[in-house]
Formats: sequence, structure tokens, C-alpha cells
Amino acid sequence: MAELLLALGQVQALSGDMNQAVSTLNKLLAKMPNSADPYLRMAEVHAQAKDLASAAQDLRRAMALAPRNPEVVGKLVAVQVA
Repeated sequence: MAELLLALGQVQALSGDMNQAVSTLNKLLAKMPNSADPYLRMAEVHAQAKDLASAAQDLRRAMALAPRNPEVVGKLVAVQVA
């Protein structure tokens, strides 16, 4: 089920429906609260929507769950530089 929510959220984001993508990814976050991956995906959607403050917040949450994940660290640095 989580994989389907992730795929749906990604398709919604790619089609430009950011509100639906955020809603779908929030459902994924509810199902996987201890995983950094949903926060990473949510950060990508927020960054696409040019909401860099929300993207940074999502990435900080991901970092709290996976502090040694290089993808999280790299994306957080990129968002903060932007």
C-alpha cells in the first residue's frame, strides 16, 4: 500500500497537482511515521512548488530519522543554499 501511495504522489506532482500530491504523501507519512523516505518525497514536492521553507522542514524531519543518510544531507544543503 505504501508503494502505491508513493507512486500516486509522484505522478500527481509530475502532473502539476501539488495539492493532491501533498495530500497523498501526508497519507504515506501517517502510514510510515518512522521512515525518512516519505519526508524526502514530501520535500521534493514542496521544492517543486517553490515552497523551500516547507521543503527544509521536511528534510530536517527526515534527518532526525536518518541522520547519516547522504541523500537527506545533500538535499537539505541544496534547499538551504537555494
